[in-house]
Amino acid sequence: MSEHDRNKEHEYTWQKLYDAVELVFSELAQQGMIGEREYFIVEDDWGWNKVQTELVISSLWPQIARNFQLILADFPKWEITMQVLRNKADGWPGMGTIVSADGIKDELKREFLPLELRDLAF
Repeated sequence: MSEHDRNKEHEYTWQKLYDAVELVFSELAQQGMIGEREYFIVEDDWGWNKVQTELVISSLWPQIARNFQLILADFPKWEITMQVLRNKADGWPGMGTIVSADGIKDELKREFLPLELRDLAF
């Protein structure tokens, strides 16, 4: 496969995953589970095998991560990142999770989270 073909395949897969992630968030917003301003999907494809998201930390994170795993089942070389959407004034460091078809890497720094969210289990 030529580099041009690999790039086209990457772009196609990235867009397909981006659209699937967008659907997960829009369905949660339609159900009133998250607000439309509580999530963000990075619209730029940086050439990595990942779609990057930011969203407000909540008890829904494990459910959302499992939904992303289902999406990634057919894309074992891809990831979806969930970065905590935060107010810069809150002093929290960057943190989140990396979701792949076969696992969830939890990089939340729980000491910064509200008490009710410190025991989130993926």
